[in-house]
Amino acid sequence: MPTEQEKKWIEAWKRAAVELERIHDEELAQVDTASTLLVLEDVFNAALENYEPPETSGLVEMQRFFFRARK
Repeated sequence: MPTEQEKKWIEAWKRAAVELERIHDEELAQVDTASTLLVLEDVFNAALENYEPPETSGLVEMQRFFFRARK
């Protein structure tokens, strides 16, 4: 059984949940998806311009890691 203090906390969080959900919905309504996508496109393009393919697939390094972790 929850103590009186725990019951107060539970009730406080129930009330807070309603307000947090309202704030969340309000913030989502204000998101400018088109602008966000444009920023993400810029970030993605910059990442591609600076991408250097690895020399290996990483499988050898992964096997080495597993081998050491097993010990």
